[in-house]
Amino acid sequence: MPINGRMKLHDIKKLLKLKFGAGLSVREIEKVLKKPKSTVYDYIARFKSSKLSLEELEAKTEDEIYASLFPEESKRPKQRLKKVLPDFAQIHLELKKKYVTRQLLWEEYKAQYPDNHYGFTHFCNLYRNWEKRANITMRINHKAGDKMFMDFSGLTWNYIDKDTGELIDVEIFVATLAASGYTYAQATMNQTKPALIGACVKAFEFFKGCTNVLVPDYVPRNIINTYN
Repeated sequence: MPINGRMKLHDIKKLLKLKFGAGLSVREIEKVLKKPKSTVYDYIARFKSSKLSLEELEAKTEDEIYASLFPEESKRPKQRLKKVLPDFAQIHLELKKKYVTRQLLWEEYKAQYPDNHYGFTHFCNLYRNWEKRANITMRINHKAGDKMFMDFSGLTWNYIDKDTGELIDVEIFVATLAASGYTYAQATMNQTKPALIGACVKAFEFFKGCTNVLVPDYVPRNIINTYN
């Protein structure tokens, strides 16, 4: 089917045969085909510019004929492919993993969409804008297994000694993995160094692994002094 207002192929062939085969004038062809005079002149000029003969015209396919008569179409730059927007929700989750960087994720995205991807700088800018729109409150991207935050909560609970009936106060130790927010809590008899170390060991046993760094949110001064 013709596009961009072009004449149908059989009309084009008929026009050219009437002109170069039968020798009709432009006015006569206009009446026969009921086409504007300007259109008749245009196709005659295009056929002359193509350097084709009527025999060569008959031997060509429809696409080849249109390409010969409309060479400017092939010279137009191809329409750029629409760029694919990365999956920033997944990227945000991947960035929490150890050793994963934006550069690495961009390389994977580029490999997946080699012809319609955003450049690295634009990729990072789009991700930052996505973070703002998503209203993400945690601005620090922690790596999995990197940090464990620990703290004595400041709350004191108590339990009853079943043998004596005495009400005994206990401290509450809390540990949280930075990347996932996975949390462990236990009661300790006090906030001494042995109690803290023992609670950290129990937390690691609960998490089934050790983090690279322990980050104390608040530890009593007498215990901090023992670190020095």
